[in-house]
Parts: sequence; C-alpha cells; structure tokens
Amino acid sequence: MKLIIALVLAAGILSGCSTSSPWPAPLGSVQHATTVRHDKARQLFDQARQLGERVKEGELTRVQVADQLNLLRLRLVGHNPVDDATFNTYRYLAGQRDNGAIDSASAQSRMEMTLRDWQQRWPLLARHPADPAFTNFLLQLYDLPPMIAMSP
Repeated sequence: MKLIIALVLAAGILSGCSTSSPWPAPLGSVQHATTVRHDKARQLFDQARQLGERVKEGELTRVQVADQLNLLRLRLVGHNPVDDATFNTYRYLAGQRDNGAIDSASAQSRMEMTLRDWQQRWPLLARHPADPAFTNFLLQLYDLPPMIAMSP
C-alpha cells in the first residue's frame, strides 16, 4: 500500500493525505477520553495540513513546520517518551528532506518503519503515556491504528 503524502515530512508527508479513514470509536466509558485524545491528534493533523500549504508556497521549510508542530504538541499534551522519540525521528527526516539527502519515498518509508516499531513496542511498555497525540497524528497519516493507553 503506497501512501501519497507530501507535507513535512509536513510538506513531504501531508499535502496529498486523505482524511477519509477515521479511527473507530471505542465502546463504553472510554469513548469520551478517546475522543479527546483523537481531537488533539486531529488538531495536529489540521495544523500540519495548513502549514503544508506554506511549504508548497516556499514560505516555510519542512523543519520549520516540524518545529511549529512540536510547539503545538507540547502545548496540547506535553512531553512523553513516545512522542518525544517519534518527533525526533520526524524532525530528523524533515531536515534530510530539506537538505536533499533523501527523497520523499525514503522519508515516508523510514517514518512508517518508526511508527510500526512503536506499535510493536506499545503493548510491552510498562507505562503508557496518557496521550501520544503526535504519534497518533502520524499513525492517522499512515492509515495505521492509534495507540490508546491501556488500563492497569
């Protein structure tokens, strides 16, 4: 399945991205909390889409967009080890794209590998972040299921 995504790794990831694959709503009392989590990931998604247009116009670099998305994610959910690591990879790949060191397909492939790695590690984590919104935003871009904190 080939993703057509070109925004920042915001212009390189996002500009052709479809939003037609919403995550399934959870059942029971978890629904409101999960909806709030998805709303934060959605805010990141919407901001990335807006900023992606500015990359297309040459107003911003991918790294500048990544940094602006990071400020939003820190305001929304703060630091957590999953999002911190995911963002570091995202920003690194954005810089590589800006510098011409890798192409869009390579950046997308590397980001997807990082996300799939987190999905494999998620059930094994001793402590789950309450809301890995940045990682979930990228999972949505790649049409992968979100990570939801598990009850103890």
